[in-house]
Amino acid sequence: MSGRPPRDERAQLALLDAMVFFAISMVICGVMVSYAVPGGSIDDGSFGSARADNLLAVYLGASLGDGVALGVAGFEFTGDERLGEVLFLLSALVLDGVPLEGFEPLLSHCSSVLSALSEPWSPFLRVISDDGEGGVTIISMGCEPGDGHDSESASQNLGEYDGSSLTATLFLSPALLVESDAV
Repeated sequence: MSGRPPRDERAQLALLDAMVFFAISMVICGVMVSYAVPGGSIDDGSFGSARADNLLAVYLGASLGDGVALGVAGFEFTGDERLGEVLFLLSALVLDGVPLEGFEPLLSHCSSVLSALSEPWSPFLRVISDDGEGGVTIISMGCEPGDGHDSESASQNLGEYDGSSLTATLFLSPALLVESDAV
């Protein structure tokens, strides 16, 4: 007996050493990355307006979708249009006197995209036209939050049309609170 472990045991020990080294390396890398991320996320369990603002930005920047080809009221939508652009176009048409009833399939699609993005929250989106003398709601979709609900909101300017500033405002409420009011 030479005192050496058999060849099979040496291979297992080398594999165990490699796995331990890999696990320690992953822990060290994880700690380094968590310190290196600027403004690292601290999740305190609250749903702040920064998240609502990010959700609104994502929604307005999202496209209608590849599978969506809507021909509504003389307009052809291919699916490449951004939702923010679509809301701006619809708002401009309403300001020009065109009724929204012809655009119900398009608004329904926009509303379903908003609902899918904001789960588990209940969204309410409002586009307001403000000409300096007060705001007028042009488009609204979703379930409006009631008084006393713990809701968050965010706004983003869509642009100007005919001297009026168009602003999209998103309200997010906990879905269970909104559903319990409907009962």
